[in-house]
Amino acid sequence: MIVGPTGWGPSLSGPQDPRGVLFAGAVSDAVLTGLYRRARAFAYVPLTEGYGLPPLEAMWTGTPSVVSNEVPSVVDLEQPDPPPARIVNPFDVADIAAGLTAVLTDPVLRADLAVRGEAHARSRTWKKAAHQHIRLWQGLV
Repeated sequence: MIVGPTGWGPSLSGPQDPRGVLFAGAVSDAVLTGLYRRARAFAYVPLTEGYGLPPLEAMWTGTPSVVSNEVPSVVDLEQPDPPPARIVNPFDVADIAAGLTAVLTDPVLRADLAVRGEAHARSRTWKKAAHQHIRLWQGLV
């Protein structure tokens, strides 16, 4: 299922793709939360990303995620622990497929990512972000 407003071009104009992809369009926050909670996995594989709130939303609900290595909200190069999601190269279709297959078929991995992802998402607060910005600006002075 693909959720979100239209605008990604004629090749993604849905509402129902003959290959089984459902284009839900824009949904309310309550429906989106329900979709996250009911999902077996969440995939977010942009080629570039400013921050990446959707993966945090999914992980907040305990949904194991497959995420591009271009998503700063999830890929923390200074983090000593394993990443909270299955990280994939957005330019490598085989890597994306392997990541999706692993998360969808390995219950141990899925459970591990659900726990680590939820903890990671809950650690990303607006208060913490504000303090990080203050430290950044203070360091530039």
